Amino acid sequence: MLLKLTWRTNPGSLWTQIEKGVEIMQDPEDLTAIGFCAHKKTCTRKREQLEGALSASEKHIVVVGLGNPGSAYSRHRHNLGFMVVDELARQTHGSWKKDLKNSEICRVEMEGKLVTLVKPQTFMNLSGKAVAPLMARLHSDPTNLVVVHDDMDIAFGRVRIKLGGGAGGHKGVRSIMDSLRFSDFVRVRMGVGRPPAHVPPEEFVLNAFDQEEKPNVSDLVQGGCLAVRFIAAHGVARAQNLLHSEKDESGSKALVS
Repeated sequence: MLLKLTWRTNPGSLWTQIEKGVEIMQDPEDLTAIGFCAHKKTCTRKREQLEGALSASEKHIVVVGLGNPGSAYSRHRHNLGFMVVDELARQTHGSWKKDLKNSEICRVEMEGKLVTLVKPQTFMNLSGKAVAPLMARLHSDPTNLVVVHDDMDIAFGRVRIKLGGGAGGHKGVRSIMDSLRFSDFVRVRMGVGRPPAHVPPEEFVLNAFDQEEKPNVSDLVQGGCLAVRFIAAHGVARAQNLLHSEKDESGSKALVS
């Protein structure tokens, strides 16, 4: 079941008060990855790594949404990354153009930053073959890379931000890691949940959302867009705090049933 989440940020901000029907929660297993140890004390090495990644001062960010090209795949779970960058392009009045390096790109201004939105056109398992040459041509350091992708290890409707780590079985993420020879880029993980016991994972993600899920897909996409916007506006560390906190700035519960 999706919960209602209210964010309150600085007065006057575009995001002064946002209400979306998407559940974004803190997972105790992710605490180390975002800079805290089991006792919630700051782990210095992890915190320094986190704060060095995509700080709010960065002027150019590359946001790659993962998916498969073609209308036959457009509503599949595996195409959530495409859905998010398409919606970001719509919100910022951007237009997509074919790039020479196996991608569609859209250059926009977002939260005062230059952002290049990317949809690799190589199919999911070869995403790195599009991303690596594009990053080189843009002269963009991989620490400025944000990858938006579906994630079966997260319950449907949840969105999480993570810095680095493994591929978690996601072949698109693995392809990017292998092609860049770098893993410490930022991931926006879009929860699709686990498949039923009788359904292979590959078949599950290469199918559309079921009838019970479909009414909430738009809210899930908006949650992914918000995660990217928070990263652009505040940097990774602050974005994680905003998205993964169970309380808003007023001290009241941010997650309500």
